[in-house]
Amino acid sequence: MDKKRVEWIDTLKCLCMIAVLTEHVELVTPYWDWLVEPFFLNLFSFAAGYVYVHREGFGRFFVKKVRQLWVPWLFFSTLTILTAHVFSFNEHESLAVELGQNLLQIMYLGSEMWYVAALFVAFLPFYFFIRAFERSAAPARKKAAVLLGIAFLLCAGSYLFSQLAPRDLFPWCRPELPVTLPWHLEYMFQAMFFLALGYLFRLRYEAAFDRRDGVLHCVLLWAAYLLLDFGLTGLLPRTRATGLLLYYPRVFLGCAAVISLSKRIRPNAYTRFVGGNTLSYYGLHGKAESFVQAILRRINEPEYLELVWGDHPEALLYAVAEALLVSVLLIPAAWLIDRCLPFAVGRRRKKA
Repeated sequence: MDKKRVEWIDTLKCLCMIAVLTEHVELVTPYWDWLVEPFFLNLFSFAAGYVYVHREGFGRFFVKKVRQLWVPWLFFSTLTILTAHVFSFNEHESLAVELGQNLLQIMYLGSEMWYVAALFVAFLPFYFFIRAFERSAAPARKKAAVLLGIAFLLCAGSYLFSQLAPRDLFPWCRPELPVTLPWHLEYMFQAMFFLALGYLFRLRYEAAFDRRDGVLHCVLLWAAYLLLDFGLTGLLPRTRATGLLLYYPRVFLGCAAVISLSKRIRPNAYTRFVGGNTLSYYGLHGKAESFVQAILRRINEPEYLELVWGDHPEALLYAVAEALLVSVLLIPAAWLIDRCLPFAVGRRRKKA
């Protein structure tokens, strides 16, 4: 695969980043969370697997992932903690405690930039899976099916572990939340599966997908996804068993619908920029959203708080509008980081 950017992948990442921005604003409703939760992080993993090219030995691969993911995680997570202590008037743990918790990367307990850290960890087993795939002499169709089958079993097993393990299994666990492990090891195989899916989609399945894909195919995928997400799930009792049973059908259908939509949207400067600078957006969006929300409170606090706490349907429109506004406001900052601090987003300094 050459170094030319794949424009529909940038569009895909742009859509997922807007979903992240909307997910984190105060105005978001549970309906939005239910809509995007099955796909937005999984598709970031999918995109990373899609553009992966297996060329180096493990040593060079590891150094590259340290540069591309670990260094950006460390930079943005530390920056977030430091700026929170300087600019926020909320109560905090001591700076040393928060930095130490960040290094442990336990979800809900010092997990700044958690997804980047989790993706870095997931790339390690992914490398060996792909090496075994590339070296296998079996027919391509068979070895692709075996790779995806094993990866999915590990993925489903890790998901079930996090959901079903005793909530007091470790001292840091919370009774109301799924079980978590340091450095998001409970999520490692979930991310690895979508890395493998993206890698094999490019090699084996994209051509077949594209032959069927079109406007009607995209509409039908979204109709089926919305019917499953809000229709069928609304008819069934909201129990843990129901959620586990429907989780992966929702994930796969949602991912297919967003992939199809990404291929239908005409690439433009905005989608290319946001899709090409998702690390900066992910690292900076929290402070930008806090700034915008502080202004909204100051303009009309009673009405704004009514939208936040009233869970009105129109709040979602405001949430999407705020997310789009933040995505535009972050363009200068993301451009400066790419230009002046390329190491912070895993890039090498561009030659003059």
